[in-house]
Amino acid sequence: TRWGELVKLGQMDRVWAKREGKTGKVRRVVANNAILEAIALWQQSDPTIWLDSSGFVFTGQRGQICTATVNHWVKGWCKFIGLQGQFGARSLRKTWAFQQLQAGQSLTLIMKMLGHSSEEITLRYVGITEQQQEEAYKGVNL
Repeated sequence: TRWGELVKLGQMDRVWAKREGKTGKVRRVVANNAILEAIALWQQSDPTIWLDSSGFVFTGQRGQICTATVNHWVKGWCKFIGLQGQFGARSLRKTWAFQQLQAGQSLTLIMKMLGHSSEEITLRYVGITEQQQEEAYKGVNL
């Protein structure tokens, strides 16, 4: 994300289109009130960072932050708190999807937000097994 995209987001609309690097698909991203407030605070705290609208918002010592950097951070955070397992940037996305499903969000909507082509892929992605689905059916008494 570049600074210019955030400026437009705060001035015009809550929605902007982002092209996925991996798939090339265009995804509409919606900013909630918390995001717009954070952008406004950021703008007030350091007006000079907005002068170069082509610059990246999230940068590190070597430039734009990439997935490998986020993977490194997540692994470090997990190690710091003693969390066992294989975690990375993708874990954050999967956790978000699983939490949306647990909160009662529509599977079809989650599928679309993740850019998946089927609900089956989304269920597999969030770790819902066929056995868990069968157990859910067993609990239904009509």
